[in-house]
Amino acid sequence: VSSKLELPQAGASVNGSGSVALAPSLDVQGELDTQGKDLASVMSVLSGKEQASSPLAGAFHVKGMLTANKTSAAIRDMNVTLAGVDATGAVTVDNLPQDGVSAPMQIALNLKSDSPVNIDSMLPPPSNAKKSGGFLPETLTLPAGMIVKADVALASATFKGMTGQKVSVSLMQQHKGLKAAIKAGVNGGSFDVNADMMYATATTSGDGKSTTLSDPTMKANIVANLPPAAAQKFLAPFAKDDTAQANFARFTSDGIAFAMDTTVTPSTAQIEAGKLKMNGTSF
Repeated sequence: VSSKLELPQAGASVNGSGSVALAPSLDVQGELDTQGKDLASVMSVLSGKEQASSPLAGAFHVKGMLTANKTSAAIRDMNVTLAGVDATGAVTVDNLPQDGVSAPMQIALNLKSDSPVNIDSMLPPPSNAKKSGGFLPETLTLPAGMIVKADVALASATFKGMTGQKVSVSLMQQHKGLKAAIKAGVNGGSFDVNADMMYATATTSGDGKSTTLSDPTMKANIVANLPPAAAQKFLAPFAKDDTAQANFARFTSDGIAFAMDTTVTPSTAQIEAGKLKMNGTSF
C-alpha cells in the first residue's frame, strides 16, 4: 500500500508505503517519509494555534520505519533534519486513545546528533520571558493526558554564549511535574544540572484537549567546573558594565568550580546552599 497526504497550507507532505492488516487486529508496517518548509506551521495547522517563536520553526524532513497497532505506534531507524540540524533516533507512542481506556498516552523520544546546535536561536525573545514573569514562565500549556520522556545526545550545543561538548539532556514530563538532567563538557571542564519543577495547579481546557500548568517552583542542583574562558562567559550576564566584566576576568583567571542548590519561581531565585572555589580560594 502506498499513500500520500499533503498539507498545502503548511507546505508539508507525508508519504507512506508498506502493509496494512485489519484482521485479526490492526497491524501497520512500512516506511514513512514526511517533509515540509516549516514544522511550526504544521503544528499550527494541526493544533489551530499559532506557534510564535517556536523552536520547531524551520524546514524539516523525517524518514523512518513505521509500525503501529491499536494501542501503540513507533518510528524507528529514524533520520531527522530540522532547521539544518541532522539527527537519528526513534519515537514510540503507547496507550493510543481508545474508547473506554483512560490511561495517559506515553511518548518516548530518543535523538542523537553530530550537528552543532545553537540553543539560543531556538529560544523566544527575551521580552517574551519578561512578560511571563522573569525567572520562569508562569504557565505552561501542554496536550492533556500525556506522559512525555525525551533523551537527547548532542555532539555540541551553544547556550548563552557557552559551547558544551558531549551534551546529554533527559526530560520527563508527567501530570504536574517536569524533571530534567543535563550534562556537558565545557572546554575541558564540566557542567551538570538536575532540576525538578512542580506546578501547583493544573487546569484542563473545556474540550479536554489541553492542560495549562501554573504557579511553578523549580528546585535544581548545579555542579560546575569551568575553565577561565567558560567561566567568564557564564558570568557575563551578571556584569553591569566593563569594570565588572574586567573584575570577573581577574577573579576567574584560574577558572571557577561551584556546587549549589537553588529554588526558582517566576518572581524569585535563591541559592539554598552552595560551595565556590575561585582563584584557589574556597567559599
